[in-house]
Amino acid sequence: MSKLSRKAILAVLSLVLTFVALGATTFAWFSLGTTATVEQFNVNVKGSEGLEINFGGKDGWFTTLNSARMADYITGTDGVFEGKRLEAVTTATGHDGFLKMAGLTGTSVNTIDAVANTDYLEFTLNFRTKLTNQTLNLTELTLDSEGMTFEADTMFTNEGGTTINDLSGDVPSWEVFPHYGARVSLTGTETTIFQSGATGTNIAYNLTRGAHDYVAKKSGLTGTLTAPDEGIITAVNGASTATSFDDLVTFGTPADTDGYFYAEVVVRVWLEGWDGNTYDALFDGSLQVSLAFGLQ
Repeated sequence: MSKLSRKAILAVLSLVLTFVALGATTFAWFSLGTTATVEQFNVNVKGSEGLEINFGGKDGWFTTLNSARMADYITGTDGVFEGKRLEAVTTATGHDGFLKMAGLTGTSVNTIDAVANTDYLEFTLNFRTKLTNQTLNLTELTLDSEGMTFEADTMFTNEGGTTINDLSGDVPSWEVFPHYGARVSLTGTETTIFQSGATGTNIAYNLTRGAHDYVAKKSGLTGTLTAPDEGIITAVNGASTATSFDDLVTFGTPADTDGYFYAEVVVRVWLEGWDGNTYDALFDGSLQVSLAFGLQ
């Protein structure tokens, strides 16, 4: 079988996360804590040539995973995501050192250590195959959401660069997109941070526009917020728009005593607090994250 046809047949795993927001007010991420409850997680797997998946050591190995099983794994009674909602957090690496936004002292944003599966989602996917010399590729990654209407309640400059300086008449409103502030990272052999939709009014890090300027103006500051560590700025702005990634991880050798080759990928999902599109409590709709994997 050619590598091309094998890759097509073994593009086997599709994951879809849906987050539904809880917030109904219009203040900033640092005060209320954003927002998003995991509602469902749909998975379809077709293991036509023996690729199987396991959830972090739980429940055996499968070639077909249904929505109910995945939802139970993430948010069930004994699910891994104890927090049940995503908070606004940040990281310079995408795989460790997560910090949760925790209010202001002057112009400085306070942070505390963020906790995996309390403030952001983290879980492990284990893979196995009896095929030799295989690598696991990410064949698809998409983030998406419906546009939400944001009504300004203070004067500031929005993410589109429009200065809102008059609230005496009709309340200004426009669309914001939850997935612009979302991040997904996958840790295999190396870590890659992804973000989709980096066009239009997706501004990533920007202290003078969007959520950052909203926080400053809402808090009565005369200037901008104090900039975070340069490593965080680089990570926020460096989120990739790539929708695929080869050689995410190589299956181990030699085969285990059961004849399988094994690999694992750690998946993390969070709302990036230093992304200028991460407004708090505006997400009345949903955030979808879709992943697909295949062998090569």
